[in-house]
Amino acid sequence: MISSSAVKNPIFFVGDGEEAQAYLEGTGKYHRRDEFPLPNLVLLDLKLPGMDGFELLEWIRNHPAFKALRVVVLTSSSNISDIKKAYELGANSFLVKPRDFTRFTAMMGTLESFWIRRSSAPSLQRPTHDQQTRRE
Repeated sequence: MISSSAVKNPIFFVGDGEEAQAYLEGTGKYHRRDEFPLPNLVLLDLKLPGMDGFELLEWIRNHPAFKALRVVVLTSSSNISDIKKAYELGANSFLVKPRDFTRFTAMMGTLESFWIRRSSAPSLQRPTHDQQTRRE
């Protein structure tokens, strides 16, 4: 599906908000950063099982190491209250998934072109043990 959109960057999928947290924190099965690097961009669906996308977005923005992480909400909802809430919680962009596969792949190509090639990603570094201890 993604290959036809010409996206060249590695793509990692997680199944729910809790798994996304573990991936971002590098815990559990995601502890090896060489195998599971921090993303330059998160594509976030609002309708996740368990912790929903709003809760995950709020967690990302409240986590000191991920405040600058670029998050694009990519969801089926076009509800104005969802759009407003996503931006209030710190989403960088909000896109409604097209129903047509051709339009979806075109959207993925555009996302890759802007957010990966043209836009500069902030530096995201995992906090050192000392920084982690000071926060707790």
